[in-house]
Amino acid sequence: MCNDIEQPNSLFGYIIQIPRALTLLINHSGTVYLEKYDDIIVEQNNKISIIEQVKDVGSNITNNSLDFWKTISNWIKLKLEYPDKFTAYTRYVLSVNSHKNIKDNFFIKKCIDANDTESAKEAYEYIRANFHSDSDSLKAKFLDFSKNENKDVAIQIIQNFEYIEPETDFYNDSLNEITKNYKEVNSIQDLQNRIIAWIMDKMYNSDKKNLKREFRLIKEDFNSYIYKDKKLKLALEEELTTQDYQSVENAYFVQQLDLIEQPENALQWDKRDFLRWRNTATKENKLGRIPKEDFSKSYRNIYEKWVNDKTYLFSINSSEPEVTLGRRLYQNTINQEIHIGTVSFEDNKIEIARGVCNYLANNNPETSNYTIGWHPNFEQLLSEVENNDERN
Repeated sequence: MCNDIEQPNSLFGYIIQIPRALTLLINHSGTVYLEKYDDIIVEQNNKISIIEQVKDVGSNITNNSLDFWKTISNWIKLKLEYPDKFTAYTRYVLSVNSHKNIKDNFFIKKCIDANDTESAKEAYEYIRANFHSDSDSLKAKFLDFSKNENKDVAIQIIQNFEYIEPETDFYNDSLNEITKNYKEVNSIQDLQNRIIAWIMDKMYNSDKKNLKREFRLIKEDFNSYIYKDKKLKLALEEELTTQDYQSVENAYFVQQLDLIEQPENALQWDKRDFLRWRNTATKENKLGRIPKEDFSKSYRNIYEKWVNDKTYLFSINSSEPEVTLGRRLYQNTINQEIHIGTVSFEDNKIEIARGVCNYLANNNPETSNYTIGWHPNFEQLLSEVENNDERN
């Protein structure tokens, strides 16, 4: 491998890389590797989406900074050696662990500002024309950059170049990312400690009693670890507006509750918990933190329980009015503990169950295979309502 950037021989090398790797792991899908090709890479579908060099640089990154030129040279060599691993959209990131004073005439500033092909070409020509150094080492790195046969590669790297400084420092920045993304957990401090322990376990070779020179952090493993026994409270904390409630005034689940003559005060709780659950499920699906398969499995389990409960309750209480039967089934259905994959709910279980069950009672397109209802004839009665609405 052509990587000539120093690999860490001690824990210190990892200390400045691990917080950045953790931040990338939280904010991106795919697998994060340390010390594979470069300090950090993010791989998606066997392609490098991000390649990052993490630097502990004491002074400013001037035009003759060896750190800058070694990084650029290494990226060019890697892209030439492994062309199939890179894409036109691979991001080339140089991160430094303290604030620097970057002037407009600095080469790194030209790379930062070049966000399209034309400006990247201009930056390339500017750097070629203005490079001056008596250092043989720098000249060798610049030669990798300035060779005509490497020009297109260098321009693409400039176009996709990114420069990152920490807001505080990389360690505390990564803890802030944990706080921002997992604020619904009971103890952020405990979660931070668990994540650090998880990473330390990944980087330590227990057989050889030493640190691995290369290791990976897999997003799926991370999510599974983080969300194991997670206490999700987000669904219960979201503030709702009058407009939110009005948006479901005539929703299918509300029509279902009207069939069993749900009292007005209870109906407000149903609307609230339905909206909170719908918003939470939408957010979790979008972020991909909880797999869709986990939602589907949970909905299927609730549906199957509902079928069995309905058969039992309606058979032993067949002489009771249909509205009463529906109320019994409703109360029985929402009186259960909901699990989504490895996620459990510590507090307010009834609100969670009420939200999820009303969500399934709403006949949503994504849950239509698991639609549940309360009144014995809810499908027929609500179908008649829909037909009347269409005729009117």
